[in-house]
This record gives sequence, structure tokens and C-alpha cells, in this order.
Amino acid sequence: MNFIITVALTFIVVMLALLVFRYVGLPVYRVEAINVQRLLESVLAANRQHHGLGCFCGYAHST
Repeated sequence: MNFIITVALTFIVVMLALLVFRYVGLPVYRVEAINVQRLLESVLAANRQHHGLGCFCGYAHST
């Protein structure tokens, strides 16, 4: 019985998330010049670690 309840609740949560994404829209990060400029300035000023730049550029880094 617990398995059936778990499957049903999982299905409901997934469907609810899909409906929200369908009508509200998916989150999109837009690369804009001002965002790139702020990121590079903060990395160069040592206010932010290089991890932010690595995530932005799309390469993996080891810790």
C-alpha cells in the first residue's frame, strides 16, 4: 500500500512540476555583456573564486 501511495504522489509532483514549467516557463540564463563584465571584474578583483568563472565557461574543475 505504501508503494502505491509513493508512486502516486511522485507522479502528481512530477506532473505538477511539468505543468508549472509549461505555463510559467523554464528558467533561462541569458548571457548579457553586463553579466560577463561583472563576473570578470569580480574574479579579477578576487571577490569571487575561480569556480564561478569555470562554471560560466563550461569546464569542470577539481577541488
